[in-house]
Amino acid sequence: MSKNSRIYLSAGFVALFCALLLLPFGLDSYTVSKVTQYLIFVIAVLGLNILTGYSGQLSLGHGAFIGIGSYVSAILMVHFGVYYLVTIPAAALVCAVFGYLIGFPALRLHGHYLAMATFGLALALPQILRYPSLEAWAGGTQGLILDWPEAPFDFAFMGVPLDADRWLYMVVLVTCGIVFLLSWNLLRQTVTSKSGRKRTLLCGIAGPSAGGGGAGPCGLPAGAGAHA
Repeated sequence: MSKNSRIYLSAGFVALFCALLLLPFGLDSYTVSKVTQYLIFVIAVLGLNILTGYSGQLSLGHGAFIGIGSYVSAILMVHFGVYYLVTIPAAALVCAVFGYLIGFPALRLHGHYLAMATFGLALALPQILRYPSLEAWAGGTQGLILDWPEAPFDFAFMGVPLDADRWLYMVVLVTCGIVFLLSWNLLRQTVTSKSGRKRTLLCGIAGPSAGGGGAGPCGLPAGAGAHA
Protein backbone atom coordinates (compact mmCIF):
# COMPACT_ATOMS: atom_id res chain seq x y z
CA MET A 1 0.00 0.00 0.00
CA SER A 2 1.37 3.39 -0.99
CA LYS A 3 1.90 6.26 1.41
CA ASN A 4 -1.00 8.26 -0.06
CA SER A 5 -3.32 5.27 0.22
CA ARG A 6 -2.43 4.88 3.87
CA ILE A 7 -3.13 8.58 4.48
CA TYR A 8 -6.53 8.39 2.77
CA LEU A 9 -7.39 5.21 4.65
CA SER A 10 -6.41 6.72 7.99
CA ALA A 11 -8.39 9.89 7.24
CA GLY A 12 -11.41 7.76 6.34
CA PHE A 13 -11.20 5.86 9.61
CA VAL A 14 -10.90 9.09 11.60
CA ALA A 15 -13.91 10.60 9.81
CA LEU A 16 -15.95 7.45 10.39
CA PHE A 17 -15.01 7.38 14.07
CA CYS A 18 -15.99 11.04 14.52
CA ALA A 19 -19.33 10.38 12.82
CA LEU A 20 -19.95 7.43 15.14
CA LEU A 21 -19.15 9.61 18.15
CA LEU A 22 -21.94 12.00 17.14
CA LEU A 23 -24.39 9.26 16.13
CA PRO A 24 -26.04 8.70 19.56
CA PHE A 25 -27.06 12.36 19.82
CA GLY A 26 -29.37 11.85 16.85
CA LEU A 27 -31.01 8.71 18.26
CA ASP A 28 -33.35 7.97 21.13
CA SER A 29 -32.07 6.14 24.22
CA TYR A 30 -33.58 2.77 23.24
CA THR A 31 -31.94 2.81 19.81
CA VAL A 32 -28.63 3.90 21.36
CA SER A 33 -28.72 0.91 23.72
CA LYS A 34 -29.32 -1.44 20.78
CA VAL A 35 -26.46 0.07 18.77
CA THR A 36 -24.25 -0.36 21.85
CA GLN A 37 -25.10 -4.06 21.93
CA TYR A 38 -24.26 -4.34 18.23
CA LEU A 39 -20.84 -2.79 18.91
CA ILE A 40 -20.23 -5.34 21.66
CA PHE A 41 -21.04 -8.08 19.15
CA VAL A 42 -18.61 -6.45 16.70
CA ILE A 43 -15.83 -6.72 19.30
CA ALA A 44 -16.69 -10.37 19.89
CA VAL A 45 -16.65 -11.06 16.14
CA LEU A 46 -13.22 -9.44 15.80
CA GLY A 47 -11.81 -12.10 18.11
CA LEU A 48 -13.69 -14.89 16.36
CA ASN A 49 -12.46 -13.59 13.02
CA ILE A 50 -8.85 -14.17 14.08
CA LEU A 51 -9.56 -17.78 14.98
CA THR A 52 -11.96 -18.78 12.21
CA GLY A 53 -11.41 -16.22 9.48
CA TYR A 54 -7.60 -16.13 9.49
CA SER A 55 -6.54 -19.45 11.00
CA GLY A 56 -9.36 -21.54 9.55
CA GLN A 57 -10.23 -23.19 12.86
CA LEU A 58 -13.86 -23.68 13.89
CA SER A 59 -14.74 -22.65 17.44
CA LEU A 60 -18.13 -23.00 19.15
CA GLY A 61 -17.00 -21.75 22.55
CA HIS A 62 -16.32 -18.09 21.80
CA GLY A 63 -19.23 -16.96 23.96
CA ALA A 64 -17.73 -18.72 26.97
CA PHE A 65 -14.64 -16.50 26.87
CA ILE A 66 -16.79 -13.39 26.51
CA GLY A 67 -18.83 -14.63 29.48
CA ILE A 68 -15.73 -15.10 31.62
CA GLY A 69 -14.62 -11.54 30.97
CA SER A 70 -18.10 -10.19 31.63
CA TYR A 71 -18.38 -11.97 34.96
CA VAL A 72 -14.92 -10.85 36.02
CA SER A 73 -15.87 -7.26 35.29
CA ALA A 74 -19.26 -7.56 37.00
CA ILE A 75 -17.87 -9.30 40.11
CA LEU A 76 -15.20 -6.65 40.53
CA MET A 77 -17.83 -3.92 40.33
CA VAL A 78 -20.50 -5.52 42.53
CA HIS A 79 -18.42 -7.21 45.22
CA PHE A 80 -15.30 -5.06 45.33
CA GLY A 81 -16.55 -1.66 44.21
CA VAL A 82 -13.91 -1.35 41.48
CA TYR A 83 -14.36 1.53 39.04
CA TYR A 84 -15.96 0.17 35.87
CA LEU A 85 -13.25 1.42 33.49
CA VAL A 86 -10.59 -0.35 35.55
CA THR A 87 -12.47 -3.64 35.25
CA ILE A 88 -12.07 -3.71 31.45
CA PRO A 89 -8.27 -4.32 31.40
CA ALA A 90 -8.66 -6.55 34.48
CA ALA A 91 -11.17 -8.73 32.60
CA ALA A 92 -8.85 -8.78 29.58
CA LEU A 93 -5.97 -9.99 31.74
CA VAL A 94 -7.99 -12.79 33.37
CA CYS A 95 -9.33 -13.89 29.99
CA ALA A 96 -5.83 -13.90 28.56
CA VAL A 97 -4.83 -16.42 31.23
CA PHE A 98 -7.89 -18.60 30.55
CA GLY A 99 -7.38 -18.25 26.81
CA TYR A 100 -3.79 -19.41 27.09
CA LEU A 101 -4.60 -22.34 29.39
CA ILE A 102 -7.35 -23.54 27.08
CA GLY A 103 -5.94 -22.41 23.75
CA PHE A 104 -2.46 -23.87 24.09
CA PRO A 105 -3.52 -27.54 24.35
CA ALA A 106 -6.26 -26.91 21.78
CA LEU A 107 -3.54 -26.17 19.20
CA ARG A 108 -3.26 -29.94 18.77
CA LEU A 109 -6.90 -30.10 17.70
CA HIS A 110 -8.23 -29.15 14.27
CA GLY A 111 -11.52 -29.09 12.43
CA HIS A 112 -14.51 -30.68 14.14
CA TYR A 113 -12.30 -31.91 17.02
CA LEU A 114 -11.54 -28.33 18.00
CA ALA A 115 -15.19 -27.38 17.49
CA MET A 116 -16.35 -30.10 19.90
CA ALA A 117 -13.73 -29.18 22.49
CA THR A 118 -14.76 -25.53 22.48
CA PHE A 119 -18.44 -26.50 22.43
CA GLY A 120 -17.84 -28.46 25.63
CA LEU A 121 -16.40 -25.32 27.21
CA ALA A 122 -19.49 -23.32 26.23
CA LEU A 123 -21.75 -25.95 27.81
CA ALA A 124 -19.66 -26.27 30.97
CA LEU A 125 -19.38 -22.58 31.88
CA PRO A 126 -23.06 -22.03 32.88
CA GLN A 127 -22.95 -25.14 35.08
CA ILE A 128 -19.71 -24.02 36.71
CA LEU A 129 -21.23 -20.64 37.55
CA ARG A 130 -24.08 -22.44 39.38
CA TYR A 131 -21.63 -24.26 41.62
CA PRO A 132 -22.51 -23.44 45.28
CA SER A 133 -19.09 -21.93 45.99
CA LEU A 134 -19.43 -19.57 43.02
CA GLU A 135 -23.15 -18.87 43.13
CA ALA A 136 -22.81 -16.19 45.80
CA TRP A 137 -20.25 -14.40 43.63
CA ALA A 138 -21.80 -14.90 40.20
CA GLY A 139 -25.47 -14.57 41.17
CA GLY A 140 -26.47 -18.09 40.14
CA THR A 141 -29.11 -18.38 37.44
CA GLN A 142 -30.11 -14.71 37.86
CA GLY A 143 -26.65 -13.33 37.21
CA LEU A 144 -25.54 -9.94 38.53
CA ILE A 145 -27.50 -6.71 38.17
CA LEU A 146 -25.40 -3.64 37.38
CA ASP A 147 -26.26 0.04 37.25
CA TRP A 148 -25.25 1.65 33.98
CA PRO A 149 -22.36 4.07 34.54
CA GLU A 150 -23.07 7.77 34.43
CA ALA A 151 -20.96 10.17 32.38
CA PRO A 152 -18.20 11.69 34.56
CA PHE A 153 -18.87 15.16 33.12
CA ASP A 154 -21.77 17.19 31.75
CA PHE A 155 -21.99 17.50 27.99
CA ALA A 156 -24.70 18.15 25.45
CA PHE A 157 -24.76 18.25 21.65
CA MET A 158 -27.61 19.90 19.77
CA GLY A 159 -29.54 20.04 23.03
CA VAL A 160 -29.19 16.29 23.67
CA PRO A 161 -27.43 15.48 26.97
CA LEU A 162 -24.75 12.84 27.41
CA ASP A 163 -26.78 10.49 29.61
CA ALA A 164 -25.93 7.00 30.85
CA ASP A 165 -27.02 5.28 27.62
CA ARG A 166 -24.94 7.54 25.42
CA TRP A 167 -21.93 7.43 27.74
CA LEU A 168 -21.93 3.62 27.68
CA TYR A 169 -22.08 3.81 23.90
CA MET A 170 -18.97 6.02 23.94
CA VAL A 171 -17.08 3.60 26.21
CA VAL A 172 -17.93 0.62 24.00
CA LEU A 173 -17.17 2.53 20.80
CA VAL A 174 -13.71 3.54 22.01
CA THR A 175 -13.07 -0.03 23.17
CA CYS A 176 -14.20 -1.32 19.79
CA GLY A 177 -11.86 1.11 18.02
CA ILE A 178 -8.89 0.04 20.15
CA VAL A 179 -9.61 -3.65 19.59
CA PHE A 180 -10.00 -3.11 15.86
CA LEU A 181 -6.71 -1.24 15.50
CA LEU A 182 -4.74 -3.71 17.59
CA SER A 183 -6.27 -6.71 15.82
CA TRP A 184 -5.59 -5.14 12.43
CA ASN A 185 -1.99 -4.47 13.37
CA LEU A 186 -1.61 -8.00 14.74
CA LEU A 187 -2.97 -9.65 11.61
CA ARG A 188 -1.01 -7.36 9.28
CA GLN A 189 2.23 -8.43 10.95
CA THR A 190 1.33 -12.09 11.34
CA VAL A 191 -0.41 -13.05 8.12
CA THR A 192 2.58 -13.04 5.83
CA SER A 193 1.81 -16.42 4.28
CA LYS A 194 -0.79 -19.15 4.22
CA SER A 195 1.59 -21.77 5.50
CA GLY A 196 0.49 -24.18 8.19
CA ARG A 197 3.01 -22.66 10.57
CA LYS A 198 1.43 -19.23 10.25
CA ARG A 199 -2.07 -20.67 10.60
CA THR A 200 -1.05 -22.50 13.74
CA LEU A 201 0.48 -19.32 15.16
CA LEU A 202 -2.76 -17.45 14.53
CA CYS A 203 -4.73 -20.19 16.22
CA GLY A 204 -2.52 -19.88 19.28
CA ILE A 205 -2.92 -16.10 19.35
CA ALA A 206 -6.69 -16.43 18.91
CA GLY A 207 -7.03 -18.31 22.19
CA PRO A 208 -6.51 -15.28 24.41
CA SER A 209 -7.99 -13.02 21.72
CA ALA A 210 -11.34 -14.75 21.94
CA GLY A 211 -11.36 -14.34 25.70
CA GLY A 212 -10.50 -10.71 25.55
CA GLY A 213 -6.85 -10.14 26.00
CA GLY A 214 -3.44 -11.52 25.32
CA ALA A 215 -1.72 -11.08 22.01
CA GLY A 216 -4.80 -9.97 20.11
CA PRO A 217 -6.78 -7.84 22.58
CA CYS A 218 -10.24 -8.96 21.59
CA GLY A 219 -11.16 -9.61 25.19
CA LEU A 220 -11.54 -5.94 26.05
CA PRO A 221 -15.16 -6.32 24.94
CA ALA A 222 -15.84 -8.78 27.63
CA GLY A 223 -15.36 -6.11 30.24
CA ALA A 224 -17.39 -3.62 28.27
CA GLY A 225 -20.05 -6.21 27.63
CA ALA A 226 -20.63 -6.65 31.33
CA HIS A 227 -22.08 -3.15 31.54
CA ALA A 228 -24.64 -3.56 28.76
